[in-house]
Amino acid sequence: MRKMVFAALAAVFAISAAAQTQKAPEKKSVAVVKISPTEAVRKMAESRGEGLSLEAVAQSLEADLSSALQNARKFEVLTRSDLPEAMREADFGDSGNSAGGAVRNFKGADYILTVKINDFQDYVKTADFKLIGKSAQKRLLRMGAVANIIDARTGAIAESANISVSESEISERDAGVRESSKLDRRLLAELSKSLAAKIAARATEVAFPAKVVAKTGSLVTVNRGDGTDIAVGDVYEVYAPSGDLIDPDTGENLGSEEIPVGRVEITAVRPKFSLSRAVKDNGIARGHVLRKVEAGGEARESE
Repeated sequence: MRKMVFAALAAVFAISAAAQTQKAPEKKSVAVVKISPTEAVRKMAESRGEGLSLEAVAQSLEADLSSALQNARKFEVLTRSDLPEAMREADFGDSGNSAGGAVRNFKGADYILTVKINDFQDYVKTADFKLIGKSAQKRLLRMGAVANIIDARTGAIAESANISVSESEISERDAGVRESSKLDRRLLAELSKSLAAKIAARATEVAFPAKVVAKTGSLVTVNRGDGTDIAVGDVYEVYAPSGDLIDPDTGENLGSEEIPVGRVEITAVRPKFSLSRAVKDNGIARGHVLRKVEAGGEARESE
């Protein structure tokens, strides 16, 4: 009897030890390499007296973007101090479909994220109401950027997205008073955080696309919930992964092939998941990947 008890205890300890030694799933790493305005945008901002506003928002965007990526709880975010000097100064704004050999040799991240500010405006318009001795001032901020999400394994651009945001504010003051609201950085901070959130959401979608977690008849459950980029009425193409694509010359993993197997429409968004209806089903199953269908009718390619 005693031997049986000891054997049972030993089995329990062995199972517990095995569970403790299991490695938790590793997070994918992303390196934010460089954020800067195009030369044309910089010169235009300076000619309009908006150079300081542009510089302020560009400087805050890097920290806001790193924070937004951390908050997604999907990535290990590499800071500038983690990167080689060549990668910190790399400029992939006009690199086409590939970031070139520099990224291929960079082993510190799964993804490289570059951001080029290609639109900026800080516009203030004032209207005087002399009869009541007041004036109203409207400030409009707008910024656009191209975010390149680069697969560090291959150097190929996995996603290139044009993203734009705007913020506005109306203030009232005594007529004749001309305070410059361009010194108010609160609106600039909001603009930066808004753009960072959109870029982080797109990066997350590329690295961790929505997936099917359950299917019952035509009801398909998706692992995207409230607070993510998903809404009732959204349409997604469904793809079945079919293994890795290996370069026969180099042995390099080029990613996985995806075969279209259906299409779903989101019908309800819950806190942690969403429900959808299969409008086309050629074998949709758990684990299949979803790609959002854009307005033109085509699913956005992310890999």
